[in-house]
Amino acid sequence: MGPDRVVGWCPGAVGARTAPPTGNDGAAGATDLPHRPRTAARRHPCGDNPPAPRRTAAAGPCGDRRERLGQACTAAGTCAASTCTPNCAGRSCGMDGCGGSCGSCSGTGSCNAMTGQCCTPNCDGRSCGPDGCGGVCGTCPGGLVCDSVRGSCTPTCTPTCAGRNCGPNNCGTGSCGSCLSGQACSPSGTCVSACFARVGDACTADADCCSDRGVTTRCVRLTGVGTVCTAACANNSDCVSGCCAPLNDGTRACNVALFCASNAACFSPVGGACSGDMDCCRETTGLQNPTACTCVGAACNCAALCSQHSDCASGCCARRSDGVRVCAAASAC
Repeated sequence: MGPDRVVGWCPGAVGARTAPPTGNDGAAGATDLPHRPRTAARRHPCGDNPPAPRRTAAAGPCGDRRERLGQACTAAGTCAASTCTPNCAGRSCGMDGCGGSCGSCSGTGSCNAMTGQCCTPNCDGRSCGPDGCGGVCGTCPGGLVCDSVRGSCTPTCTPTCAGRNCGPNNCGTGSCGSCLSGQACSPSGTCVSACFARVGDACTADADCCSDRGVTTRCVRLTGVGTVCTAACANNSDCVSGCCAPLNDGTRACNVALFCASNAACFSPVGGACSGDMDCCRETTGLQNPTACTCVGAACNCAALCSQHSDCASGCCARRSDGVRVCAAASAC
């Protein structure tokens, strides 16, 4: 009887080699060993059986003799069907769930590990917050937090929820809780049934807003006013104030008249001296919102309109006597 030949090896099998051996004839997984009697205990499908039809080297060290594609060697030295099925449905990159890949991204694109889609990060004008591809545009230094919508760092705010069960926590982001289905959150932070807010009243959700003379209203964060109930519009004539203003989400809603006022003769930027709102020029970035003249004692200066504290570098969005909200010194809040 001729010498036995080891004709296959399985990673993880009992007594398995750590690499496919090379025999005298140069074939991977076939090496001459001293003569020994065969025993039934050593006849493993991917161990000492006679050679099976050879496969290509690309099949891997455990597939050179006995296993087939889609199989894996078990610790008992048997070939079994793999229990992992790669999943790349709807994915063009990233992991397939079985240790393989669904593809890679070209150029400057990066793979969003959550969606499995190639994406080009966008951090133009953003110093923090999401980059649109599962990453971030940066972090804020100590004492500042990130407004993820605007992508800018703002002063740290301590949430205030004392006596409130729902609604905003006065920091621009975050909530004190939510109400049950069919209920709405009042400005005081309590859950109530049915609508309660009229046009211009504070709100937290569309369900808070009652219709106005048959016109459906919605809860909108208006620059210069705050988060209030107002009506959607297409033209200035649709609004009692005569001002149908654009919103950050691309829709339009009725705002205060100041927001649509023409100030072609303006001369003063934010921080400049003024004697009235028409002296103040619009902002030159973003939606180019108007600014307003606000006075502290005898000093009057142009200030940016705001809707919440996080809109302002000072962390203070204060109301003028006419209800218009403007950025003010921190001491004013």
